[in-house]
Amino acid sequence: MVTQDAADLLASDTGQAVIANSTTQILLRQAPQAIDAVAGAFQLSDGERQLLLSAERGVGLLAAGRQRVAFQVIASALEHERCTSSPEEIAELPALGGER
Repeated sequence: MVTQDAADLLASDTGQAVIANSTTQILLRQAPQAIDAVAGAFQLSDGERQLLLSAERGVGLLAAGRQRVAFQVIASALEHERCTSSPEEIAELPALGGER
């Protein structure tokens, strides 16, 4: 499951069950108004909490069981081109199937 608002997911019993039954979670930057709910649900340390409040794009926290590690996604140029959601970057891409 993927969500941009972890606090919404945590607000329901079904959402909490999904999190409890997920062996791996990836947490990215969190909004200040959501961090308390996320920190409580995932038992984040102060350092992990601060990381999620200030994380740049592509930086997050990987949680697997009781183990957690900060990570940074580094995409190749092709991966970035295929996955970007930036309207400015998309506008500059060649048409699908076009020559490069």
